[in-house]
Parts: sequence; structure tokens; C-alpha cells
Amino acid sequence: MKPSHVVAFVAAASIVAATTVGCATSSTTATQTSTPVAAPVPVAGELRGYFAPRAFWDHAFAAAQPADCAARASRGNTYTRAWQLPDGVLACARFETSSGRIDDVDLYFDPAVDAKAAAAAAFNVLPTDSTHVGSVPGVNWPAPLSGPEATGSCQVERYTSEALAAARTADVPPSFQWPAPPEQFTVVLFSGMSHPDTADRPFDPESVHVASITMAVGDRTTTAGVGC
Repeated sequence: MKPSHVVAFVAAASIVAATTVGCATSSTTATQTSTPVAAPVPVAGELRGYFAPRAFWDHAFAAAQPADCAARASRGNTYTRAWQLPDGVLACARFETSSGRIDDVDLYFDPAVDAKAAAAAAFNVLPTDSTHVGSVPGVNWPAPLSGPEATGSCQVERYTSEALAAARTADVPPSFQWPAPPEQFTVVLFSGMSHPDTADRPFDPESVHVASITMAVGDRTTTAGVGC
């Protein structure tokens, strides 16, 4: 990534943070006790969490420990960063780009919440120009699977964002091959655990434990054969 892009991203995060009243910088120690604060309200078309620079998350939310995420996750999920969001939601970053942007975020709800509340919590950290374009049931793929995973399912909420597309395309070489158009992404709701991206039980809209925000991939962009 060009140095000028890095400067631009950091500057953008600083501008957003500077215009917010009442945000407090969070400590990153294991003894973090500060109360989570509301995310800064950016201008239209801005990133306010998903794919935003790590500096934005550090300013907007109280720090948590990746070990807190590991205690709630199941096999296959590893996390590099964690933050405490309002209402007790734990945000766990699975991937950070080389330029420091947070991608692949899992939101944990303990106790579990209904699908409407989980989707609302996820929407609070999506780009401000996000458009919900569909909701489809998902199943574990590829089959066959055995044990509880054989009947596992999820709910796939599909979104688009031009602000996200602009940030993504600026973050990778021009030759990068996108698995789906860069403006597309998904919020996948699980009632149990994901291992990752594989549900360990059937989806129950009244009990959501994880909301996984991630780049759309081929099988999540069509209404047929949608995979968790």
C-alpha cells in the first residue's frame, strides 16, 4: 500500500474521532475497566467499524482481550484484536489487513439475543451508506458433514456499500481478483458456534450467539446453495 494511502486512512480516522464529543481513549491492558463509549458518528459514506482503520476502533470502543474472544469461540476461530461494544457486545477481529484495516469481525452476544437485535448491533459498525439487499437461509457447505454439523444452518444478511468498495480497492493491488464485487459483504447469524463459517446447530432466530461480518464470497451472493 502506498504511504500516501496510509496517511490518508489515519488522517480520516483522526478527523472522525476529533469531531465526536464524549469519546474516550481506551486502555489496552488486561485490567481494562473503562465504560464502553458510543462510536463516533461519521459523515455519510464513511466507515464506522467494519474495514475501518484499527485506530478508529481503538478510539471508539473500550479495549478487550483476544483471550476474551477465545473463551466464547470454538475450534478454528483465532482473533488478533478485541473491543467491548455497547450493550455488552464483544467484537473480535479475525483479520487485519497489511494497512491496518479491520476485516472479518465476529460479534458475540452473551446471553444470546434475537435476530433483530443481533442485526441491529452489527449494523451499528457497518459503513454508513450500507444497503441491505437480501436475507437468505444458509446451510453448512460442503456436504456431507457428520454429527451436529450435518443439520447446522445460519441466516445470511447481504449488504452493499460504495464506501466499502472504495476503501477495499484502494487497499489492494489493481490485479487483485475479487471473489465477489468489492461493495458486497455479509452479516452471518449463528445460533451456536461457527468453526469457522460452519454452524454447529440449526439456526434459531430467537437465539443468536454470533454475528460474523465478512467479505461476500461466491456462495453467499446468490439465493441458491448459500453456505454458512
